[in-house]
Amino acid sequence: DHVAPAMWMTGKLKAYAIQEEPFFHQDADVFLWKKFPDRILQSEMFAQHTESISNNVNFNDVYGRYSGYLKSNDLVLNPYFDVAEKAYNVGVFGGNNIEMIRKFAKVSLDVVNNNADKWDHLDRKLGGLSYCNATIEQMSLYNFVQKENINCSTLLPDDFGEPEANEMGYTHLMRAKLSAECENNLLLWKKIKERAEKLHPEHYYRAEKWINDGGFA
Repeated sequence: DHVAPAMWMTGKLKAYAIQEEPFFHQDADVFLWKKFPDRILQSEMFAQHTESISNNVNFNDVYGRYSGYLKSNDLVLNPYFDVAEKAYNVGVFGGNNIEMIRKFAKVSLDVVNNNADKWDHLDRKLGGLSYCNATIEQMSLYNFVQKENINCSTLLPDDFGEPEANEMGYTHLMRAKLSAECENNLLLWKKIKERAEKLHPEHYYRAEKWINDGGFA
């Protein structure tokens, strides 16, 4: 309750930390149209894909820059927090090695909780903590996997494009949510709405009723 609202990954990490059986998590902007392949469902740990400078031109500006911010502001970090050449995108995340997943969640939550008195100030200083969240969660996960010698599978290849995502039946809006008023993004939302209604009408109308009834309000 004492953590700054801008640290939105906290809820995800807490959810990971209390799991007792194999699971998969999907972000709210992820839509799954097909069942995951067995290689993912049977994996020790899995994520969406591996990010690096080769497939993300902003990689250094995001992860390198913000890991530097976190290191230079006297935060209490964990042994897995360090600058890396790669990070795991966790639009989806989970696996069968619950012990190690819970360990990762705990050490990441320690970063959040041990610096609870600094996040609000850092939020104002940086104009937001979204990239800090991503750095703590996604770059730390890559370091964690390497140091603990864990086999982390990825749903999509590192250089994936629309064909690979379509083959997997996978949609992750990612940056689309940052500019929802954009005409192209409105068209994308419309297509998702129509596809959900066509493929899963019972779930679609249940969700529509929930929203019309006030949702979480």
